[in-house]
Amino acid sequence: GHSGAISDSVTTVRDLMPTILEVTQTELPGNQYAGRTVLPMTGRSQRGLLTGERDSVHPADEYFGWELFGGRALRQGDWKLLRVAGPNGSDRWMLFNIAEDPGETNDLAASQPDKLAEMIMLWETWAAENNVILPTDTLHAWGDED
Repeated sequence: GHSGAISDSVTTVRDLMPTILEVTQTELPGNQYAGRTVLPMTGRSQRGLLTGERDSVHPADEYFGWELFGGRALRQGDWKLLRVAGPNGSDRWMLFNIAEDPGETNDLAASQPDKLAEMIMLWETWAAENNVILPTDTLHAWGDED
């Protein structure tokens, strides 16, 4: 059997809904609900991974971006791009190979400039596709009230 197996396959919270729909054999109600447009789901079902029929949920070249309070990151395969904003961060892009360096201690930004540039382009593409609005410096002061 497949019970107790550990997978290092990347999955995201976006994959939960497609998984639940597939496992329960439920159809989506379409692209309209209660008079409003429903955006298409961006995740993929994890069913094949859970049953052992597949080794991964997402193709190796698929990428995932995220942004929170000006901090930015992108993951593609073994690579992770990271930019930590604010007083605790350097506010510059860092690049890590997660497979070789799961603790993210070895920043490869300087030694891998081509990969860094490629990952930054992917992040900018992801940010544009997902209408990311980065905070401005005036927004950083929200916790600094007199």
